[in-house]
Amino acid sequence: MEKKLLYSVTLIMIFAVLFGCNNEQVSNETVATAASTETNTTVSEQSDVQDDPEKILEVKAETGFQAPNFFFVDETGEEVSLNQLRGKPVLMVFWASWWPHCKAELPSVEKLYQKYKESIIIIAVNVREKKDKAVLLIDESNYTFPVIYDEERLITDLYRVQPIPLNIFINKSGVISKKVVGAVKESELEKYIISLIE
Repeated sequence: MEKKLLYSVTLIMIFAVLFGCNNEQVSNETVATAASTETNTTVSEQSDVQDDPEKILEVKAETGFQAPNFFFVDETGEEVSLNQLRGKPVLMVFWASWWPHCKAELPSVEKLYQKYKESIIIIAVNVREKKDKAVLLIDESNYTFPVIYDEERLITDLYRVQPIPLNIFINKSGVISKKVVGAVKESELEKYIISLIE
């Protein structure tokens, strides 16, 4: 009887240890996803985020939700996170040098970056290609906006990026206010930027 009880307790302890290790693995999976935590806030509570900026929202790569956090190295060589940029609106442009619609939109991104860089943070996230090909386009076109080369697809997967270009507009509170798939005309892009700044 005692042997059976000891055997049962041992099995329970083994399962508990295995389950605990599994959870630890998931929480440390990648830099990008580890920074993204979710809460149980309902959609109806999210509508009044402007009235109460301290309200905790659910983290999701969708309009009306807190933008998932990630870390990247900025143009000065410092590691920063998206969450550290709160207080200023952010435009994230997902692009690739091999896609014509992306190439067509980037000159507008550069013009608007030059015009509004004091008021909004613009980050171009290069996806689905090797860094050297993307760098070639950036250098040849003399683009000066900040670029993240997401070769490991951490940010791309975190934001579930499928069609590109994809423009994600994030307000000063870190909430995604709009997602636009496909190349955007410069006038429309500017209109969205102005609405975030105001």
